[in-house]
Amino acid sequence: MLLQACGHASHFTEDAPAASTNANDKAVKASRLGDDCVMAAIGMNIELNIRSCLEDHSTVKEMWDHLKACYQQSSSALHFSIRQNLHYLQQQQDMSVEEYYIAFTKLSSQFASMVPKPKPSSLCKDCAISCTSREYDHENTMFDFVMGLRSEFEPIHVQHLGRPTIRDRYV
Repeated sequence: MLLQACGHASHFTEDAPAASTNANDKAVKASRLGDDCVMAAIGMNIELNIRSCLEDHSTVKEMWDHLKACYQQSSSALHFSIRQNLHYLQQQQDMSVEEYYIAFTKLSSQFASMVPKPKPSSLCKDCAISCTSREYDHENTMFDFVMGLRSEFEPIHVQHLGRPTIRDRYV
């Protein structure tokens, strides 16, 4: 985000301009200076053992492509990992409800950010289904939260199980 704010984000995705025969070409010099700044920023923010693997790369795009190839985790693996952490998250004896809620919210918001959001349209016939799906997701998230509470909160489980569900309203 910082590099984007400074106007250097394009160095990650665009090839550097071709070197000109004119030694005073300002565009090439400016691009090279920007590339050097971004390369320095990357080098200062990664581990030494990773940095040494980037020494043969002469542009930010080459460095970035190498880092992505080596370290980018597939979204399926990340999705599974977050889902697994949510599944095993439980309110511990020394954990307040607020602390549990913060931990749960952190994981569930990461999970929610991975789910594509449909773009509503007034012409869309499936919008009602889409809204129902989002309500269903919210209900499942609430159930996940309640299931992780300590057993002393069992009355809350019973209250939520006695409520009408999304399916009950639309069936």
